[in-house]
Amino acid sequence: MPSDFEQTKSFLVSISTMRGSSPGDALFYELDTVDNKVSSLLSHVSIMMAILALFYSNMDKSDPSRIAILAELCIYLLVTLGCLRGIFMIGPENQVGEYEEILNKRIEVVCRRVRAYKYSLLVTVFTTIAFIFTLIYHFTTTHDFQ
Repeated sequence: MPSDFEQTKSFLVSISTMRGSSPGDALFYELDTVDNKVSSLLSHVSIMMAILALFYSNMDKSDPSRIAILAELCIYLLVTLGCLRGIFMIGPENQVGEYEEILNKRIEVVCRRVRAYKYSLLVTVFTTIAFIFTLIYHFTTTHDFQ
C-alpha cells in the first residue's frame, strides 16, 4: 500500500497534468483546499464550544451531564489546537536545492496538514455525536414528558 507521501505526489502530478500546470501550482492549490477545510472545521468547533459553554453554565451543579459537557468542551479545545497546528505548519526551512527535492519537502508538509485535518475531523465527528447523546440523556432524565 503506498504511503501518504506517494499518494499525494501522484495526485498532484495527475492534477497538474490535467490542468496543464506545474506540480508546484497543484501543490499550492491543495494547500489552499486543506486550509479552507480546516477553517470550516474551526468555525464548527467554535460554535460547538459556545453552545457547550452555554449549556454548561445553565445546568444544575448536581447534574451528572455537566461532567460530560465539560469533557466535550475540553476535547473541542484540543481539536482547536490540532487545527491551528495544522494551519501553522509551514514549508521547509531550507529553500535551496533541486526543484524535485524542494517539491518533495513541500509535499511532506501537505501530507502533515492533511493528516492533522483528518484526525481533527474524526475527533470532531465523534465529539459532536457524544454531545447529541449527552443532550438526549440530559433532557430525558431532567424533564417529565407526561
